[in-house]
Amino acid sequence: MRQDAPMKKSTMLDRLHVDDVVHKRASRRSKAVKEQAGDWAVLLRKRLSERLAEQDITEQVKQAAALCDITGRAYQTTRRWVDDEEPGLPDLTSFKRICEGLDCDANWLIGLSQSKRSLRNAQLEAQPFPVPDIAPEYRWMLELLRQIYSEMGACQPRRMTGDEMEPVIHDGDMMFVDRSRPGFNGNGVYLVEYQGSEMVRSIEMRVGEGCVVSCFNSKYKDKLVRKREGVGLKILARVEGALNIRKFWRVAP
Repeated sequence: MRQDAPMKKSTMLDRLHVDDVVHKRASRRSKAVKEQAGDWAVLLRKRLSERLAEQDITEQVKQAAALCDITGRAYQTTRRWVDDEEPGLPDLTSFKRICEGLDCDANWLIGLSQSKRSLRNAQLEAQPFPVPDIAPEYRWMLELLRQIYSEMGACQPRRMTGDEMEPVIHDGDMMFVDRSRPGFNGNGVYLVEYQGSEMVRSIEMRVGEGCVVSCFNSKYKDKLVRKREGVGLKILARVEGALNIRKFWRVAP
């Protein structure tokens, strides 16, 4: 019995040593994870700001407000995602909404890819373009369709009526609208319903005021729709592009 005591003491010391080693390893792993999360947060902030700047949202306050509208999170939460000093990471649900709202590939946002692609293009790459049997003299049409599909394959066509959006979108131009993400998804051109009528307008969100509904044609005045009046404005789809064909008539000599 007397010989067992030293062995027990030695065993306890060994266990304490092992526990200490495990604790130190866990602490190092935790520190490494935090450092990596910090790096991701900085990169995400930079790329969020870059993507929002492409939509003419450059001020940090407005960027946080836009992310608030996209994700439905509180302003104090979205403010951290674009904070210069201590940026934070969004939760998974918010991150999904950001990718959809900004039409941005998740891999690029977190640095897994250096190729900036839209979310729609990333999804369309998994769906091969159908190649119809077509005569050689019409192959140029196939190339045109392939390009339209790669950029606008997830959209629906709609004909523009009126001159309100000239000179960018003309009367009769074929537009491509994305109905998969209704509601406001950053400043841009939208198909909206206002006071019982459907129309195409540019929408710009202003913090604390509401949104500015405007036309590209300068002969039409802008309208500020305040938040309390916003119930009359319904955003149906985002206009992602337009196709127009201009024919140049040959003048006889």
